[in-house]
Amino acid sequence: MYAEIPGTVSSYRKDINALYPDIDDVLLAFFPDFRDQFNALLRPRARLESDKSNRLPTEMRIFALWRLGVKKNEDIANCMGYSLNTVKSYKTRVLGSTDLIRDEFYERLMDIDIATGSI
Repeated sequence: MYAEIPGTVSSYRKDINALYPDIDDVLLAFFPDFRDQFNALLRPRARLESDKSNRLPTEMRIFALWRLGVKKNEDIANCMGYSLNTVKSYKTRVLGSTDLIRDEFYERLMDIDIATGSI
């Protein structure tokens, strides 16, 4: 049975990775300008770029989920299939890439506009 664990974990990871574009589509439907507004919170050299498939970078996806209302690190980790420490590490890295203090960063993150048209 132990020999099956790596294959099962690998399959699970592939399933989770396949969902990322769908998660990104939902997040961007609610927050169409999220990329630009989020990057405005970061120092110019720390701004995040999307990959070739136009998916959100992991760090940005974490904070988009937070903006959407998924605020517990444990819940974010579960949504993304990451460990709690991985989520905390990404968040720490982003908070170190801004000139804003933590509370001000989160306050400005919550100011990111939600789409008001039909979704």
